[in-house]
Amino acid sequence: MASSSLPASATAAALPVTHHRPARTPAPLRLPGAFSPRRVPCTPRSLHTAGLDAAAAADLPPVTAPARATLAALANGPGSALVPPALERRHTPELLHSVHFGRVKLADAGAHFEYVRSPTVLSSATGAPHATLRRRRTLASTAVALEAPEVAAPTGLLGDPALATPTSMIESARAMIAEANRIVDDLIARAAAASSDSDAPMASSATDAVRDAHIVIDDFDALSNYLCQMTDTAEFVRNVHPDPAFVEAADTVYADLSSLLHTLNTNQLLYTVLKRHVDAAKAVANGTPAGSTPALSTLELRNAAVFLRDFEHSGIHLPAEARAQHVALADAINDHARDFFSCAFPPLALPFADDQVQGLDPAFLNRYVHERHGRVSLTPDGRRILVVDADACNHILYNAHSEQLREMAYDALHAPFPDQEQNLGALLATRHALATLVGAPSFAHLFLQDKMLQSPHHVLAFLDRVAAEFAPALDTSLAAMEQIKGAPLQEWDKLYYSRQLPETTNSGKLDARHVQHLPRIGTAMAVFAELVHALYGIDLVIDQAQPGEVWQTDVIRVTAHYQGQDLGTIYCDLYDRHPPKLANAAHFTVRGRRIPLGSRPPTETRDLHATLVMPPAQGTQKPVVVLAMNLRKGAAMPWTAIETLWHELGHAMHSLLAFTHFQNISGTRCALDFSEVPSILMEQFLPHRLVQQRFQHHQPGCVPCTTAPHPPEAFRHIPPTISRAVVNRDLDLLGQISLAAMDQVLHSPMIAAHAPHTLVATMRADPGALPLLAPFPNLCRLLARLPWKQDWAPHLRLQHLATYSAGYYTYLWSRLVAYRIFQARFAEAKDLSEWREPGMRLWRELLGWGGGRDPWACVAGVLDEEQAAALREYARA
Repeated sequence: MASSSLPASATAAALPVTHHRPARTPAPLRLPGAFSPRRVPCTPRSLHTAGLDAAAAADLPPVTAPARATLAALANGPGSALVPPALERRHTPELLHSVHFGRVKLADAGAHFEYVRSPTVLSSATGAPHATLRRRRTLASTAVALEAPEVAAPTGLLGDPALATPTSMIESARAMIAEANRIVDDLIARAAAASSDSDAPMASSATDAVRDAHIVIDDFDALSNYLCQMTDTAEFVRNVHPDPAFVEAADTVYADLSSLLHTLNTNQLLYTVLKRHVDAAKAVANGTPAGSTPALSTLELRNAAVFLRDFEHSGIHLPAEARAQHVALADAINDHARDFFSCAFPPLALPFADDQVQGLDPAFLNRYVHERHGRVSLTPDGRRILVVDADACNHILYNAHSEQLREMAYDALHAPFPDQEQNLGALLATRHALATLVGAPSFAHLFLQDKMLQSPHHVLAFLDRVAAEFAPALDTSLAAMEQIKGAPLQEWDKLYYSRQLPETTNSGKLDARHVQHLPRIGTAMAVFAELVHALYGIDLVIDQAQPGEVWQTDVIRVTAHYQGQDLGTIYCDLYDRHPPKLANAAHFTVRGRRIPLGSRPPTETRDLHATLVMPPAQGTQKPVVVLAMNLRKGAAMPWTAIETLWHELGHAMHSLLAFTHFQNISGTRCALDFSEVPSILMEQFLPHRLVQQRFQHHQPGCVPCTTAPHPPEAFRHIPPTISRAVVNRDLDLLGQISLAAMDQVLHSPMIAAHAPHTLVATMRADPGALPLLAPFPNLCRLLARLPWKQDWAPHLRLQHLATYSAGYYTYLWSRLVAYRIFQARFAEAKDLSEWREPGMRLWRELLGWGGGRDPWACVAGVLDEEQAAALREYARA
C-alpha cells in the first residue's frame, strides 16, 4: 500500500512508504489523511493581482546561533529551537545542535530514547558486518517524555488539532494505529471465514461477489489512508519543521509506522482476502452477459492491482522466516537511507598562495579564510587556508583563475569520506539483499518492474541513445572551452571556462545593473497562477492561515478553486531560515484525494473530469501538499530558481487535479518516471513568448528568460553558435547522463561483489570494463570523455541515491516526454486562450488519473497515436 511524497526515503512496500522529491542536482535535482483541514472564514486574495510579496512581507523572527549564552532566549523565542535544560547542563552548545541537511538533531537524551539495532548486513565485498543504532521513542510506550516545553495552539499544523503539539502528534498516531488495527482485524476475519472452506464460494451470487469486492478494495484504501496520512505528515514535519521537538516526534512516528507498514506488507492473510475477492468478482463478471452484473471499475481494478503487486514485491509468497527477514531488511533500508541522506560532511580545507585567489571576491576570502584567536591560520610553508563547504567550493570552481586552486577545490569536493562510504555501502547491500530475497537479480530490476521503462536494460539503452544524439553537441562545446584554455579540458575546468564564453545576444548579462530587474517571487507566482487559469480555468487564491496552522510565519496557504469548488490546498514554505530545512526543493503530498465508497458516482465514467460538475461528495478528503524551498527573501530570483519553483508547483497541481476515488493512486502516487512529467511540463512553458509577456506585464523591464527546453532529442543538431547558455545546457545534460548511469551501476548485481567506490571509479575511467555497460558504446564513450581520478567519490554527495534508488534517469526520460507533449499541444499558441482546449485534454487524459491508469495510456491520450508510438519506440531502443 504505497504512498508517495515527492525524496526523503525510498523503500519497497505495499502499505504506505513515503518518498518525497528532492530538488535538483546539478540542474533539475529536485503525506493522505483522515483529518481534513478545518476551514475558517477568510477573505482570499487573488494571486493574479496581489502576488505573494505583500503576504510574505513580514520577516521571520530572528534566531540566534545556539551559543550557551543565548539558550534561554532561544527557548522563549517563537519558531526557535527549544533546548531541554538537562541537555544544556550536560553538553556544550556545539554538541546540542548539529544541522544535518535541514534537521536539527538534539544531543542524546539518554533514557528518553530506545536503541534498536538494525539487522546485520554485508556492506561490501569484504563481508564486513555493518549495523546502525536507530534512536527513537516507540509509539507503543505508555508515555513519551518530551523535555521541550509545549504550548498548545488554537489549531494544529495544517489545520489539524491533532497536530497542535509534538505529544498530540504521537497520540494521534496511536489513535490512527488503533483504527488501522480495527480495519486489519475485519479484513483478516474475512480471510479466516473464506479459508475455513477454500472450496466454498466467496458470495452467494454474482452481485454479492462484486459488492464484497467493492467493500474489500475500499477497506484496503482506507487502511492505507489511515497509515499514510500520519507517515507522510511525519515525513514532511521531520524535514521541514523548525522546532526540534516536533522533528523528534516526527522521527518517532515515521520509524514506528514504517516498521508497521513493512510488517503488514508481508501479512499473507491480508493478501489472501484481497486476491480472493478480486478474483471472484472478475470470475463472475467474465461468466455473465455484459451489463447484467455490475463489475469492478477500472479504478478499483487498478488500485487492487497496485496493492497486490506491492504485496508480491514484499515477498508475500515467501516462508514465514523469510518474510520476517524482509521486514527487517526494509526497516534497515529506512535507517541506512536516513544515515546517508543526513550525513554531515566535514569542512574542506584548501591551503592557497596569494597569487592563486585572483578572480575570487575579497568578501568571499574574508568570509572563508580560517582564523584562530583572531589571527589568520597559516600552513608551515606560509600559505593561508580557506575552510569551505560545497557551495563555496563551487564558487571557486566558477571564479578562480588558478587552475591549481580549482583542482584542489574539485579534489576536496569529491574526496572519499569513510563514514558516508560506509552508509552508502550498507544501504546498497541491504537493498540488494532485499531484492534477491524476493527473487529479483538486483534492486534495479525490482524497482523498475512497474515503471515506464520497466528494466535496467531499457534504461541503459535509453541513456545510450541519448548519448549518441548528444555526442556531437557535447564535443563542440568541450572543444570551444579547450580552445580558450589552449590545453585539454579537465573536470575542474568545466564551470570556469563555460563562464569565459559570450552570453547570447538576448539573454541579458546579469551584472549588478541587471540583478534588480530579475523577477520577484510574487511575479513568478502570479504568472504561474495566470497560466493555471489559462490551462484549466482554475483560480489560485491566498487564504489566511489560522494561528498554529503553519510552522513558520512566512508560510503561505494557497487554495485552488474550480467553478465554485475547493480542489485542495498548497502550503508554500519558500524562504530559507536558520536552522535550515531541506537542502533541496521538495514537494510533499500530505494528503491525497479520497472519495468514500458510498459517495462515489453510481456508474463508472472514463472521464474523471466529469465528476467535477457534481456536488462535492460527502466525506471527500481533499488534497493537501507542502512545497519547501530555500529562496532568499527579498533577493534577486534567477530564472533557474523560478524553473525549480514552477517544477515543484507542477507537482502540486498534479496532486490537486487528480480525481481518482482512491488516495493510494491519487496525484503523484504513480510510477516514478511518470510523476515527473507534469512538473517538467510546467518548466517548458516558462520561456514561451506568451508567458514572458505576462512577466513583463507584472514587472516591466524584467530580464528575459535565459532557460530553454533541452530534451535529449534536441541535440541532434549542433547550434550554429556556441554561447554560455548552450555550453551550460550541454554540461548539465552530461552530468545528468553520468549520474543516471551511476545510479544504475550502483543498484546492479555488481554491488554484491564490489564496493561503491570501485564501481564508480571504473565506470568513469574504463566503463567498457563493466559487463553492465559494455553493450552500450555511446554511453561508455560519454562517461570516459574527460580524465578521471581514481580517488574521486561524487556518489557520496548524491542524495538521490537515498531517495530515487535506481530511478535517477527519471529526469531525462520525463524531460523527453514533457517536451513532446508541449511541442505537440502548446508550443504554437498565439494567445493564452488557445491553451484552454489542450489544457483540459491534459487534465482529462493525464493529470486526472494520477496512478489510476497505465502511464502509457495517459501519454497516448494527450498525444496522437503516431506520436505515442514513436515515444514507445524511443523507450525500447
